[in-house]
Amino acid sequence: MRLDYKILWFEDQQNNVEEVEKGLSTRLSRLGFNLEVSWTKPSDELNSTIGQIKNIVNDFDLILLDYDLGKDSFNGADIAKKLRRSNFLTDIIFYSSASPHDLRQYMFDHHVDGVFCINRNNLQSDSFDIIQNRIRKILDINHMRGIVMEVVSEFDESINDLAKKLESSINCNEERKGIYSFIQERIKNLSSKNDSQINDIVNHESGCNFESLMNHRACSSFIKYEVLKKMLEDLEDKYNITNILDVLKKYDVEVIKPRNQLAHVKPTSEQGKTVFKAGEDLYGENEFKLLRQNLLNHRDNFNDLKNLLINGNLEEVQRE
Repeated sequence: MRLDYKILWFEDQQNNVEEVEKGLSTRLSRLGFNLEVSWTKPSDELNSTIGQIKNIVNDFDLILLDYDLGKDSFNGADIAKKLRRSNFLTDIIFYSSASPHDLRQYMFDHHVDGVFCINRNNLQSDSFDIIQNRIRKILDINHMRGIVMEVVSEFDESINDLAKKLESSINCNEERKGIYSFIQERIKNLSSKNDSQINDIVNHESGCNFESLMNHRACSSFIKYEVLKKMLEDLEDKYNITNILDVLKKYDVEVIKPRNQLAHVKPTSEQGKTVFKAGEDLYGENEFKLLRQNLLNHRDNFNDLKNLLINGNLEEVQRE
């Protein structure tokens, strides 16, 4: 689990649980997670069904498993038993129209351990209670560090791709040189020892290699962000990208600053709860939830930008 909460869902009548899926998606979004569901229908043989999923089971945070899968030779309990005996430890929620007591007794009689049992009528609320409890147990400072570091690395790559696309579309040499000088100046201000290398890249006899410039170790996440912001600001008069730019302008405060703080923060206790203080800033359960929501918002913003720039749809938002 990172920003995406992934469910492998065994259900032969998907339309019967689509409202449950929507409800779980809404509730998870409030916690700062995006729900990804992979629907699967079992094949006619149990071993074949397990063979279809054995290489992907560990990629999921949860398995939802209906009892009645429309098969005469096996049911959901048989799949749960097979998974547990194959040492797959992913959480499993087993549901049907029977009572949880009867389901648990059925699982006990068939020697299936470590499975949550839920009545179909309570599937959304009871499943979410289990999901939320699991999330709270694993979302410690190290997990949040991992989420933020991984997502910011993903964002760095997105910024590189977007900036490279914008740079390649600039026809004016002076404008290109202006961008190169902008990057050079930002890097010089942060680290003078790298200036010689940067100068060699910018003033190379065969021309500046923009990709090498953006990938240089001195070109930090903050500089990458500043470069993309500047290039988009230069386009704002011609194209209707103000909403995208407004979100991007919050990137430093909402993404880079927390990433830098979480790299060094240590836990402390306040009013009986473990929190993390970075100067005057405090990170607790609510702050982490907001941080995840902000990360999802910026990921969506980068995807919107990619749709315009990488997929060639920028002209569609040209101002009249």
